[in-house]
Amino acid sequence: HLTPVGELVYDYARQVIHLVQQCEEAVREYRSPGSGSVTVGCVHTIGLFTLPELLAAYVREHPRVKINVKTGNNRETVTMLLHGEVDVGLVTTPQVHERIEVVPLFEDPLVVVAGPSFAADLPPVVSNADLAQLPFIGYVRGARFRMTTDQVLEEMGIQPQFVMEFDNHEAIKTMVALGFGIALEPVSAVQRELISGQLVRLNVPG
Repeated sequence: HLTPVGELVYDYARQVIHLVQQCEEAVREYRSPGSGSVTVGCVHTIGLFTLPELLAAYVREHPRVKINVKTGNNRETVTMLLHGEVDVGLVTTPQVHERIEVVPLFEDPLVVVAGPSFAADLPPVVSNADLAQLPFIGYVRGARFRMTTDQVLEEMGIQPQFVMEFDNHEAIKTMVALGFGIALEPVSAVQRELISGQLVRLNVPG
């Protein structure tokens, strides 16, 4: 293990190496405009549901630029940015750090979804009291997204009855589509399923 001084020197050394690499990249860009490389760090949700379309549009505009992507959770993405491992980081929660400039890009509202057969048995407007009685499928406890949804449900006055917990959105969507319960999900994560009819957005208060 490195000593505290060793860790400090190591951190600065990595920053110096990154600056040298940036300098080399800038020289290549000057000699060959429109080329080079960009490394993007992002959380898994953005990498799965939002980033692909953004990258496709970027590549059409800049076909000679090489794009690298590294994924992690919010904390890991910020760490990669601070260590110079990525050029830009995309996260789902606000971050505050003296060495980071934060620019809001878009909002990704949460929606309550259910499978078509499950939704067919519910009233046109599902009240908070109704939601409290329905089986919820959600993220595992302790996950950042679970903390977010728990806070939203608490503000709605709902104590959800979780019957299943997973560590990824795909598993949650699959179980909801099969009719095992409802879920509170980001629009970006369920947009394709809503369009295809695999999932239905419930009309809830607020």
